[in-house]
Amino acid sequence: MEDRDIAMGDRAVCDPELPERIRKQLTRAPASAARRPTGGEAAGETQQGSGCLNGCTVVLFLLGVLLIGPATRFAVVCLVIATVIVGVRWMARQEEKTTDPVGTARNHRHQCVRPSDLEADAGTLLMRAASAVDTVFASAAHRDGAVDRARNEVELPHRLWKIAKDLRSLSELTVRHREAKSSSAGGAVDAVLETQAAALHAGRAAIEKRVEALEQYAESVRSLDRLAEQHAQVQALQEANDAYLNLLASAGEASSTTAQPDPAVHEAASLSRSLEDAIEHARIAAELALPAEPDR
Repeated sequence: MEDRDIAMGDRAVCDPELPERIRKQLTRAPASAARRPTGGEAAGETQQGSGCLNGCTVVLFLLGVLLIGPATRFAVVCLVIATVIVGVRWMARQEEKTTDPVGTARNHRHQCVRPSDLEADAGTLLMRAASAVDTVFASAAHRDGAVDRARNEVELPHRLWKIAKDLRSLSELTVRHREAKSSSAGGAVDAVLETQAAALHAGRAAIEKRVEALEQYAESVRSLDRLAEQHAQVQALQEANDAYLNLLASAGEASSTTAQPDPAVHEAASLSRSLEDAIEHARIAAELALPAEPDR
């Protein structure tokens, strides 16, 4: 496995309709954060609830002092202070809910899919799709607009999210099918299970085709980057040719060299044609990877 794949690891794929702030928190949160709170976490939430209840008790007590005690002014001051403290603590908890990556992961667990959430095969497909999208976004062709940058930025995240959701459904059905198969009574049950297995296989094949289309688009963009880099280097060499010719002329060798065709000119022309072909190839690959009516 390459370093790039290791770096991706269990990276989350999120619903692109989520605010960017939420998506960033979801990608930072550990995979276990999406589970419902249990054990110590639940106890911590209970302690928070108890703290809030204690605060309310203090307020009610001070209110009683206000109503029946002789030190009315002092009671009013205490009541205000207690109310402010409880209010500030409540606002702090609300703020924590919106900034804590773990809490965010729990609240939006249905809008985020990680490879570790899936069966091994489905997780691999998700990593492949995410890697292809990353390649396109990181390319010079995308950055410089050699391919349709605006379309990439709109459609690629939605395409990746649709693949992630379908892989999650595929994984859930695969687990359910495996459990049903392990307890099958045979006969008619096996016949139904075989039909379901065929549907799972066909579904996986359809998803893999969409992943392969993204990979082909990413490969075409990589090729375009390589050709563009070569073209830029050849042009730079061509611009430097005069210095070489001047050197040869001063050495008395210009007559034997200037009569020869300039290889830089030939290479530049050839690379220009190759670049045009590569741009067209990338455009066709984009049409295959990003249909006109994307699945949302």
